[in-house]
Amino acid sequence: MARALGRRSRKRPSIPAVPASIIGWIAARLLSQQKLQKAAVGDVCMSVDFYVAMPAANWPTASAVQRCLSDHAYPVHIKRFPTLKGGRVVNDGALALIDGKEAYLEGELAPASAISADVRSINERLATASAAERIGATDVIMTFRTRSATEMRAASYVISALIVCFNGLGFEPQGNTHGRASFARAIIEGAEALKDL
Repeated sequence: MARALGRRSRKRPSIPAVPASIIGWIAARLLSQQKLQKAAVGDVCMSVDFYVAMPAANWPTASAVQRCLSDHAYPVHIKRFPTLKGGRVVNDGALALIDGKEAYLEGELAPASAISADVRSINERLATASAAERIGATDVIMTFRTRSATEMRAASYVISALIVCFNGLGFEPQGNTHGRASFARAIIEGAEALKDL
């Protein structure tokens, strides 16, 4: 997360509440970018980052995330999930199985106190959007970077689970959107549009 937010120094647009079409917008960007890049350099594609913040005390185990995914009938199986390690940044993501394919969700799990400059930047963007939400000093932030439709689908379900079962706040900086239940619903609705990409 530090590398993604640290390189942005220009003034950012506000973060509106998530539109119902966020995944449609991302899918269109992904398809467009994939077509251009496949024509030019093969199977390389753009990346899309998603973030979830929650109280550190709520950070779940892999089995708790899987239970939530199963309880909501989300078609994802967690094979590996990052573990919070005190005040240290964990540079590892999640390994999931979706649509019969493995999807590694490159990621970083960080206590807010370890990435205070990034947290300050995110909170400023949330304040600019008149959002009531803020990331607190005792929260953790999980970043997932996705590079394919399969990864984006898996990340959508995992992020939704972290929001609905563990009191997470989701946000997506490329589309400048954020939210809790509405964000989770929007990314789940859009995840199916990515199934055959």
